[in-house]
Amino acid sequence: MAKPRIPVLNRFAKEYLPNVLVAWKNMESWELADEEMNLINLNPKTPLDIKSTDVGDGLMYLPKKPIKFSDGEQYFFVLLHEIAHFKVKTKPPKEFLSIKDCLEKEYPGNLRMQLELADSYIKPRKNESAEDIAGRISNLRTWLSGLSASEHIMVEKWAEREFRKRRKEIMAMLFQ
Repeated sequence: MAKPRIPVLNRFAKEYLPNVLVAWKNMESWELADEEMNLINLNPKTPLDIKSTDVGDGLMYLPKKPIKFSDGEQYFFVLLHEIAHFKVKTKPPKEFLSIKDCLEKEYPGNLRMQLELADSYIKPRKNESAEDIAGRISNLRTWLSGLSASEHIMVEKWAEREFRKRRKEIMAMLFQ
């Protein structure tokens, strides 16, 4: 498997995030971004046939036009995905912010308890179905955990756009 060298990946990443470092790390996932440490770890065993991305809440993101990777390109795609986690931010619903404030006041630093009790803070809306309420509770829990499905979809779309835009450059970088 053609694996780009770390200096090449670091140069590429610094075009987006000047203070970030990229490193190889054997782990279960394909990648991991640590925003506090400005570090992106990539798994050297990332498969070539990435077809979809788990975006949370049991949802999968499939690009409209699938990307068939040449050997080594998948590392740049995964790197762009992680870069997007630093760059793409969405605002949660105001309701979630006020619920989070209440939960943090009542259970400071206890995320497990906050997640367990999150549903008791969701108030049913007029004519809202049980399914819709369950969806809001799931979205709240996911957001409290650190990432919403809609934000993850935006991350994936940004990475896909950037990859398609820079694919020729990426191919040239694979041979550096």
